Amino acid sequence: MSIPVIFTGGNYPFLRSTVSQAARFNREVFLINNDRGHDCTDILEKGRIFAWDDIDSEKIKKYNEVYKNITIYGEWFNYTSNFRYLVTEAFMRKMGFSHALQAEHDVMDFTDFSGLSHIFDEGYRVALHNPERKKGGNLDVWAGQALWSLEALSDFNDWCIDQYENHLEELKERSRGNICDMSTNSLWMEDYVKEKGDGFVYNLSEVRDGAVHDHNLCSKTETEKEPFRFHEILRLKKWVMKDGLPFFIAEDGREIRALTMHFNGQSKGLMKSFIETGGDLKKMLRTPEGREYRASCHRQFRNRIINGIRRRLP
Repeated sequence: MSIPVIFTGGNYPFLRSTVSQAARFNREVFLINNDRGHDCTDILEKGRIFAWDDIDSEKIKKYNEVYKNITIYGEWFNYTSNFRYLVTEAFMRKMGFSHALQAEHDVMDFTDFSGLSHIFDEGYRVALHNPERKKGGNLDVWAGQALWSLEALSDFNDWCIDQYENHLEELKERSRGNICDMSTNSLWMEDYVKEKGDGFVYNLSEVRDGAVHDHNLCSKTETEKEPFRFHEILRLKKWVMKDGLPFFIAEDGREIRALTMHFNGQSKGLMKSFIETGGDLKKMLRTPEGREYRASCHRQFRNRIINGIRRRLP
């Protein structure tokens, strides 16, 4: 089974890097732009680029009727963070796709996702990061980059519409007012697992057969269930490059193939230098983006030390 990769827009400078990277490893890559000014025509073949305005469905119309901004986040972010899942579903139906990867603009891909098609034959319906849902009381399920069956994605979108239309106060309470796609992913997952059972959800964050889909490049362990060696000042997992592919280093020295690298937060700025330098961190830190990132990390490290000393003072 071929798994198409579908980008639903994002921050343009980073989007170009990630679309280009995904196209190196995957045969079917599509871009549905939320801004017609984003030009990736030199990366993707003709007929692989669409606009949000080109995609429509009854669910999209219904979502637009019932959506309300009840979050601490900005209006545009809150609206689009869940809306893009509706766009992905409508596009899958338009193209006749039964399964697809919804790709994120800050994740670098180093794998052909069709290699994961077997999980659907094994009975899984969706592959997410950290489907256990809660970590330290927070809502941590992440489906920004996730493998969806059309069935599961349709269920998620129906759930979101129903929450906005019929359970708004409950949604606000359950999400603590922080409604974005991470919170809706988490709450839907909680309800989905209660209804379907754990066997329908595949955890992308687990290390399997010496490889892992990275959930958070700036975290040592967070969801991968295995500690990796970590740059404490740079706040990055350590990696080595072999034949153009990145490998994280486990605490015991094993090399773990990084199938994806999620350059979240301020590390997004390193994606361009990663491509330009072939992933050589020392060279990356000498680029303009790398120097800026390193300076920011040094300031944060210094502040952590100062704040730690202050907390210990009588």
